[in-house]
Amino acid sequence: MSFRFLKCALFALVFVLLATNLFSQDLTPSQKHIFQEAMIIDVSQDSHGQFWDSLSSLQRAELKNENSGIWRLLVQASEWQYAVWDSVLQSIQAGVVIRTEEYKRYYKILEKDAYNAKSISNAEKVLRRSHNGLPIDIGQEKAARMGLSGSQVVLNEETSRFIRDNTGLVQDRIKILLKPVWPPEQNLYEYHDQKLRYVGAVRLAFQELDSGVNGVKHFISQQNVSRNSTLEVMTTNWSELGAEMSYTPATISAFEDSFGTDFKEFSAMEWHNIGLKIYDGRTKLDGDNIFIVVGLANNLLNKFAYAFVVWSDESKLTALSLMDDVLNRSSILK
Repeated sequence: MSFRFLKCALFALVFVLLATNLFSQDLTPSQKHIFQEAMIIDVSQDSHGQFWDSLSSLQRAELKNENSGIWRLLVQASEWQYAVWDSVLQSIQAGVVIRTEEYKRYYKILEKDAYNAKSISNAEKVLRRSHNGLPIDIGQEKAARMGLSGSQVVLNEETSRFIRDNTGLVQDRIKILLKPVWPPEQNLYEYHDQKLRYVGAVRLAFQELDSGVNGVKHFISQQNVSRNSTLEVMTTNWSELGAEMSYTPATISAFEDSFGTDFKEFSAMEWHNIGLKIYDGRTKLDGDNIFIVVGLANNLLNKFAYAFVVWSDESKLTALSLMDDVLNRSSILK
């Protein structure tokens, strides 16, 4: 259940699908379902095991062959998507069309097969129009699913970066699914704008939001971590603000208004030499209990604030366990 499924995440997925079409007769319906769930939700030990148990000996061999149909479908497609959106971002930043080396490399690979003609055409169209600030027509059906009144969308730097980073997140999940070993390899990610280090198999994908205050930058990363749980990581940078700003009791009141629940302070702890308070609450969504745990920390020296929010419809214990996990994976980037 994805009770915090975000319009922005759907937005990213829609644009990812502009770049390539992911389907193949080489996959069974159950394999397609697991693959799609990995892209949108996450890869669990159970889903990973189910996928690998379902593979035929031929499919297993093909996954080791970079020229096989399955490899092109599942691996090259995700890498091509990332190259497309990295090129889009750099084109918007530069004001001219830029095709990265990775884009050129995968373009040469894909153009050899007529099946990829539409994918290449879509990518080139997005590149040509986005760097000039021209709208892109995503179609009425996709626009309706996103809740948009019209099908014309203009890409800006922040939106294209968000799509690229979420494409990278999907790419991480695909690689986890397609490697036969479990548990997955853990990587260190550094987010300089957010002054955060994070260790995980899947990266965070931050989006800058309007803070409503000049001199204050607010970033948020939101993603499913299982069928039943969602993680949000927020950072606030007030280093350019003339006055001091930090999370206070009023902040948790704002969370209560936003989430429709009362929070109680669960514990206080030291997190990388700064104080962090944990609050827990419970709300209802479609008749289901949703357990929410919030962790708030202020780094007054660097004028940064951090917020971690876990949602789960399993139990309070699950939400607390996930909070403990994310705090252990995260640290302050000096």
